[in-house]
Amino acid sequence: MTGVPSFIPGFAGLGVEKEMTALKKALESPEHPLVAVVGGLKADKLAAVKNLLPTADAILMAGALAFTLLKAKGLNMGASKIDQEGIEGNADMIQEIINSPKVSLPTDAVIADDFSETAHHETVSVDGVKDGFMALDIGPETTQKYVEVLKTAKTILWFGPIGVFEMEPFSHGTRAIGTAMAESDALTIVGGGDSASATAKLGLEEKMTLVSTGGGASLKMIEGDKLVAVEALT
Repeated sequence: MTGVPSFIPGFAGLGVEKEMTALKKALESPEHPLVAVVGGLKADKLAAVKNLLPTADAILMAGALAFTLLKAKGLNMGASKIDQEGIEGNADMIQEIINSPKVSLPTDAVIADDFSETAHHETVSVDGVKDGFMALDIGPETTQKYVEVLKTAKTILWFGPIGVFEMEPFSHGTRAIGTAMAESDALTIVGGGDSASATAKLGLEEKMTLVSTGGGASLKMIEGDKLVAVEALT
C-alpha cells in the first residue's frame, strides 16, 4: 500500500475518492447538527469520540462501549462484556467523555442471563443490572431518546453496533438507529465493520450516503490521524 507508489505512479480509485470526500465533508465542513452514534465493544473508539467533542452537537454512546463507560462511572454492569484494558489505559479520556454535556449514555438496557438468542431477557434501568446478567442492547427508553436526537440531525456518523444485532431479542436498538438514519434527510455515514454488516442485514445500504468499506481507516480519520496509504499517493 505504501511501497509500490514510491516506485510507480499511484492513484486512488473511485471508491476511495467517494469515501474520502464524504468523510472530509463530515469532519471539516459538516452541516449541523452533527450527531455521532458510537457503539461496538472496543475502547479504541474513545480517541475518535474525544476528537469529535469540539465539533459534534451530540454523541450517542451505545453497545458494549457504553456499558464500559457506565462501569467507569461506578455502576454495576453484572456479567456484561467490558473492555477492561481500554478502561485502565484511558482513565483521563474516559472522564472527559462521560463528563461532557454532549455525550449521552444509555438509561436502560436489555439484559440476559446468557449470550444466547433463547436466553431469559428483560429490560432494566442501567442502575439495576443484576449480577450474572449481561447487557446486550440499549433499552426502549434510550432508543426513543436517541431516535429523537437523530431526527434533528443534518450529519450523522455511525460507528459500531448498538447491541448484539445478530440475535433478534437484542437487535431492536440497532434496527431503530439504522432506520432513523435511513429515514432522515441528513448526510449519513456508516463506518464499516459490524455497522456495515448491520446496515446490510437491515437492507438499508442504499438509503445511506456512505457505507464505508474501511471501518478502521475511517476511525483513524475521525481521530485526526493521517492515512499512510493515502499519504503515499500524494
